[in-house]
Amino acid sequence: MKLFFTLFFSILISSCPSNQEKGEITSLYKGSLAGDGSEGFIKENLVINSVDKWKEFLTIIDDTNTISTEFKNSVDFSKNTILVAIDAKKTTGGFSVEILNKIQNNDKLQVTVLSKGPKPTDMVTMSLTQPIHIVKINKTNKEIIFVNK
Repeated sequence: MKLFFTLFFSILISSCPSNQEKGEITSLYKGSLAGDGSEGFIKENLVINSVDKWKEFLTIIDDTNTISTEFKNSVDFSKNTILVAIDAKKTTGGFSVEILNKIQNNDKLQVTVLSKGPKPTDMVTMSLTQPIHIVKINKTNKEIIFVNK
């Protein structure tokens, strides 16, 4: 009988709803910028909520890279927000940055960003790079907090 009650309450407690929601993230671009730094980005995370800011960002990126042709028309800012994670400039290839997930609490949205580098035994290209990941999420007015992992 004790076992029955233990199992019953374990199932009951684990099925309680959480005050956190996980949301969908749609990746628009993941790769590297030319690492010479001509875009003027340092290691930073950006939130883009308007067409004007999006066009300004694309103009800066397209000055030395041509990656925006893949996603220029796929953003509806009445329904979406753009998140951008840009890592620091790197002296070799093999580095990446990725927006892993987002967790919504009552008044904040926590976004996890993971930066990875090559293992010491990996073969890498000898070129300047700057990893970047651009994603689209559902429109939110919550404060967005980036957490580096």
